[in-house]
Amino acid sequence: MKRCLPIILVFTFVFSCSKKDSFEKDRDSKQDRSITFDQAMSMIKSGTNAATSNVALSTTPNTKSTTINFQSFQGYDACTTSEKTVNGITFKSTQGFSKLNVNNLNPQTYYYLSLSTLHAYSESLPGSYGSGMAIKYPFKQGSIYKIKTTLGGTDYEWGQTKDIRRFPTLQARLTNNPTIMSICANSGPINLTGSSEPTQIFPAIAKGSTKAVELLFTADKCYDYLWLSALPNTSGKSNSTAELWNNIVIEEQNQFAVVGPESLTVNQVATYSVEAFSLPINSNFTWSVSGDFQIVGSNVGPSVAIKTTGLGGGEISISLNGCNKIVSKVYTSPIVNEVRLEGPSFLYELGNFSTFQIVKTGSSVNRVISQVTWTPPPGCFIQVTSNTTADIRAGQPSQSDYLIVSFLMDGVPITLKKPITIQILSPNPGDPGTTT
Repeated sequence: MKRCLPIILVFTFVFSCSKKDSFEKDRDSKQDRSITFDQAMSMIKSGTNAATSNVALSTTPNTKSTTINFQSFQGYDACTTSEKTVNGITFKSTQGFSKLNVNNLNPQTYYYLSLSTLHAYSESLPGSYGSGMAIKYPFKQGSIYKIKTTLGGTDYEWGQTKDIRRFPTLQARLTNNPTIMSICANSGPINLTGSSEPTQIFPAIAKGSTKAVELLFTADKCYDYLWLSALPNTSGKSNSTAELWNNIVIEEQNQFAVVGPESLTVNQVATYSVEAFSLPINSNFTWSVSGDFQIVGSNVGPSVAIKTTGLGGGEISISLNGCNKIVSKVYTSPIVNEVRLEGPSFLYELGNFSTFQIVKTGSSVNRVISQVTWTPPPGCFIQVTSNTTADIRAGQPSQSDYLIVSFLMDGVPITLKKPITIQILSPNPGDPGTTT
């Protein structure tokens, strides 16, 4: 046994050295293939996913999907010189006839964004009106966007024959100018083609028809708005609208990634860098952090050292050339999943009080909860009975909504939400919140 021991030690040492050499060679080889941010942008815009033809790269992007429901904008008319925010979505309408309506057809109610060209090239009503809607959204440089909606068409040329009716085309553009057209002015429709800003045109469709629309954009820089407008057909009467039905879905594919550890411990210092197509980006980014993170040393460069200062999680992001948050990496607090809000999911109007409780699990059972704030659904009454429990009773009338409780757990801010449905008084004793 004593004779075998040196051999085992030598084998272990050789294996460890071989593994270390292999890691360093892989790291050095990857660094040799580094590219600049501008080179990465050229690859993205050209659709190339490799710096050389003999390099196999991963092309899995970070994805995000946002749905903008037109129901939120119901009743909003144009001729407004300021932006308006509804349900977290900011928008600005120009040129007089852009609004949302409710229509009872087929026979259900649906919501649509109406982009009108009313009176454009009309013989009886001279003037050239177009309309548009600017929807605020952070389009990030280097990301690819697929914008989905349903396009319909309506004409207002009653009594006119079909051969002289002309439906408008849908125009879409990424822009930093929310007021492409004059506000409610008789200035004529604007053709968005021929601009350096990313623009897509979707052909007109006939009245009574609908068609799924997918518009593809590559953000060559950062943009703040998606502009939508209707372009009249000048070859004949164009007294009509382009309609977008129900919602718009914006699918984002970020081609860049912040690379660093997937899990962290308190006081750990880790190095972060940026990649595209699995290639390191050798450009001087400006790094920023939020939450329980602290930058160690310079915040400018291809990479950065960041210290984890607590369990609250946070965000690490990069900026370049004035474009903020090109890409970010978000860490969720590990203790967020170790606490929940327990209690009934529905209450009856004028029923008894029901108990709701903050419950700690796992490694968090001994953590300290403080600064608790309870927010019941509208019309409900609340009695806070301890640091982690509250009794809630539905008044009349009450509104179905979320029960929200915010607090600190070992100094980490946490917010829990529980949907509560309010129902009429139950005749069955023993139901949650019923009188006895």
